[in-house]
Amino acid sequence: MTLYELVVIGSGPGGYIAAAKASQLGMSTAIIEKDSLLGGTCLHRGCIPTKFLLHTAEKYGDIEKLTKIGISCKGVDLNWSKIQAYKNNILKKNAYGVEQILSSNNVKIYQGVAQILDIKQKAIKITSKEDTCIIHAKNIILAVGSTAKRNFMHINISGYKIMNSDDILNIRVIPKSLTIIGGGVVGCEFASVFSNFGTKVSILENSNNILPMVDKDCRVELMRAFSKKNVVVQTNVQVSHITENEHGAKTFYNLDNKKNDIVSEYCLVAVGREVSSNLFSANVDKSILKLLFKDGLFDIDNRMKTKVGGIYAIGDCVNTPWLAHVASSEGLVAVNAIINSNSQSTIEYSKIPKCIYTIPSIAWCGLNEDQINLSREYIKISKFPFLRSGKASVMMETQGFVKLITDRETDEIIGTHIFGKNSTELIAEPSFAMQIDATVNEISSTIHAHPTLYESIYEASLVALNKPLHG
Repeated sequence: MTLYELVVIGSGPGGYIAAAKASQLGMSTAIIEKDSLLGGTCLHRGCIPTKFLLHTAEKYGDIEKLTKIGISCKGVDLNWSKIQAYKNNILKKNAYGVEQILSSNNVKIYQGVAQILDIKQKAIKITSKEDTCIIHAKNIILAVGSTAKRNFMHINISGYKIMNSDDILNIRVIPKSLTIIGGGVVGCEFASVFSNFGTKVSILENSNNILPMVDKDCRVELMRAFSKKNVVVQTNVQVSHITENEHGAKTFYNLDNKKNDIVSEYCLVAVGREVSSNLFSANVDKSILKLLFKDGLFDIDNRMKTKVGGIYAIGDCVNTPWLAHVASSEGLVAVNAIINSNSQSTIEYSKIPKCIYTIPSIAWCGLNEDQINLSREYIKISKFPFLRSGKASVMMETQGFVKLITDRETDEIIGTHIFGKNSTELIAEPSFAMQIDATVNEISSTIHAHPTLYESIYEASLVALNKPLHG
């Protein structure tokens, strides 16, 4: 019998970090991955490919700005097949990097589909193209992630003209027109990608706002950016059905009690993801399965432990923020709990930086105005616009701001919200400040280099202290 102290199912950013750390701490460790390449959704169908396309789209959009400073670009060629090939090469290189991390840390890698045959004995069947084997574990970390939905409103997402977020990553041409159903993170990021490449984009969102989790000022600015790119956003929309043929997709929807339809070359359905239900054998005790799940996700405590001894879950299959860096942190928390049953290692989710890579991007840490229960007389909202930043002017990136929400009495930072160029990098300083319970006083007493975008954080802290340098 092959027995490991820990078996990790899934090699995404949560799974492979957990496996490598466990092995470093002396545990015999194995990891199982169903895909042919390691890295999970983040690497192959999420973070990395989408950010490459966004980076490429942003660079393409920058060409237009160059004419303003006297650089004329003629005959610019946009070769989509080369862009896709470069993207795929990046994914392969990163997958090899993950393999090297695991191998150098003596983690046994199994390629195949995992199925848990017996929860008490922790017996796992691994089925690959070549053969089938069974291994056992003392502990299991479920890092199985989530998958893009294949059905919406009883409509099959074929991958032909009606696509999900996996399909559109490998689209063969830049569409002339694209309808996006869902104004969440996925929908808005792809809207930025293709609108920068010249696609006519329409977003249909069923709630009152796109990106409802985002600070309202950031949302307003993004809508303004979308408007400049001719992205049409309609909210309070109820999609009824979608049809497709060789010419494109036709989306039928209701708005203000009126029936409407929109025809586009492609339709992207970006309405969420789901956790696979095929992980457990049909012979597994149903009463034990009930202990594992809550509302379709694995039910865990603050140390990633399920209610079944020796089984932990992390990442997109649990009810925490579905972010790669969160999954990685959860993997470390789970390993610490396995090593030491009295481990106090936990995650303070309210202080995790969150990023949306639209063009321009959005980043935040902590609470937004709508989430704060304190009376407005106890908090202060302070903003510093990029329009007043010398570096932003040099970069021709003046749309944006740094916004701080602070406690008037203690100067504690309750929330930081940044919209604009490099916001996903700029969030590092305030999120670190919040992690160590620093105040705006301490940010303002730190010398920030000039000219930089990040000195806007310093300027915002001065506004919070009623000491603004710029009027």
